[in-house]
Amino acid sequence: MKKFSKHNVYSTQKIIGVKSVSVKKLHRYGHLEEVVVKRADRQLCKFKEGGFVDLHLNNIEDMLLLAVQHKLFHLNESVIVDFIVALHMFTRSLIIKRQVEDLQLGVESYQKKLNITSPQQTFPEIEFKELYTPSYKPPGVIYEDLTKQKRVMWADELYKFSNGTLEKVWYEIHYRVFDFHLGYNTEMSRRKWTAIDKKRSELMVELIDKQMRKRRIIRTLERLVGA
Repeated sequence: MKKFSKHNVYSTQKIIGVKSVSVKKLHRYGHLEEVVVKRADRQLCKFKEGGFVDLHLNNIEDMLLLAVQHKLFHLNESVIVDFIVALHMFTRSLIIKRQVEDLQLGVESYQKKLNITSPQQTFPEIEFKELYTPSYKPPGVIYEDLTKQKRVMWADELYKFSNGTLEKVWYEIHYRVFDFHLGYNTEMSRRKWTAIDKKRSELMVELIDKQMRKRRIIRTLERLVGA
């Protein structure tokens, strides 16, 4: 009688065949009671469905490939279905777990990033700049805060601004880009707008939109992680 070693479960040897699978039906789901596989070293390995977590990830891939390559026909048809479903459910849960872990790291990194210095909101020549004038080095835009004071929003500090401020600036710049024409871009404009101004404004619209989209994703992830 062939002896099985529990240490074989942790082996990195490739699985080259599935010898047998026993299934126990519970609530219409076929739970794998015992799976016997043959490895590249010709050793047999036995484990249950709960033992998937102890296997090397390459072993899960090996078994999925055997199913795709139609090398399980020596098993009963219903057993093959239960075996494949179990493998897919395990890989799906593994992917979700890893995504949540990555998301947790992303949320923690994002939260730490917020706990830093406030944005640089002004500079000596700002009074001579027209509202929503784009700058290039570094990319930024002049805007008006709630106290009607001129402020500067640098592209590399967008994450420091509130959603309301970002939305207001995005709308104003987007309006100017959409309604763009060479010369005086708006009735209130005191300076001529060029094609370069348009490109710089488009860049800020794109960057703000990217930042806001990232925040929406982060909020969704925070709810997911919290759940």
